[in-house]
Amino acid sequence: ERIFFTLNNEKALLHLEGLSLRRAFYLPVPKFYGQMAEPPEAHTIEPLTIYVHVNRRTGPMSHRTIKLVTRILHQHTDVKFLIRFCKYTYSDDSLNKKIDKALRRPNVEILPGEQNHIDYLAAIEKSDMVLLPYDPVEYRGIVSGIFCEAAAMGKVAIIPAGTWMADHLTEGRATGVLFDENSVDDMVDAIERAIQDRKRLQAEAYRNAPSFREENSCAKNLDGMLELARHPKDMLLSCVPL
Repeated sequence: ERIFFTLNNEKALLHLEGLSLRRAFYLPVPKFYGQMAEPPEAHTIEPLTIYVHVNRRTGPMSHRTIKLVTRILHQHTDVKFLIRFCKYTYSDDSLNKKIDKALRRPNVEILPGEQNHIDYLAAIEKSDMVLLPYDPVEYRGIVSGIFCEAAAMGKVAIIPAGTWMADHLTEGRATGVLFDENSVDDMVDAIERAIQDRKRLQAEAYRNAPSFREENSCAKNLDGMLELARHPKDMLLSCVPL
C-alpha cells in the first residue's frame, strides 16, 4: 500500500526527521581530531577569529552571510572572519561572485569550498569561535561533524538551539552560545554574547575538549556498535503516517 504524508511546514519536517531517530544515530561520533590546540591564554595573535561554515543546510542564511558579517564588523572592527562556503552551497555562480566581492576586506578571508583534511582542521584550529549558521530544523535529527571538531579542539561553538549539538552545550559536554532562529538578528545577538563572555567561554571550551574528544572517537563508536549488537534491533520508524 502507498503511504501518504501531509507535507505541511515544520510539522511535516518533524515527522520526516523521525526516519533518522534510531539508536545508532546517537552513538559517539567516529572522528579523528589531530592534536589539541594551545590553551586560550597561549594565543598572542589578535584579533578574535570566528570561523563560519556555510553548507546546503544553512538555508536562507546562505544568502544573508554578507549582512551578518557586515553588522558584526560595524560594531567590532577588531574581529576577523574565516568563511567557508562549501561546494554546492550555491547553484548560481553570480551569487558566489557577489559574496566574494562584498566580503573582500582585510579582516575577512574566504576559504576554498573544497579543502583537504589537514587544511580543514587547520582553519578551525586558528579560530577562536565556530559559527554554524544552520537552520535548526535541519539538524534536529542528525549529528554535525564540524561541531565535533570545534568542541574537540576547544573552540566556542555558536549553534542552533533544539538540536543534537545544543544538547551537548546544555548538558555541559561542550561550550558555546545558542541562537533560536535561522536569522541575522538571532545570530548577531549570539555572536555579541559570545564576544562579551569570550574569556570565560574559551577557558571552559578548552577544559571540555579532552573529555569530548575521548567520548566522540572511533574507538568509542566501535564499542557502542558492539554493545548494540548484543541487543534486539530497534530500527522501526518512529513517525506516524498522516
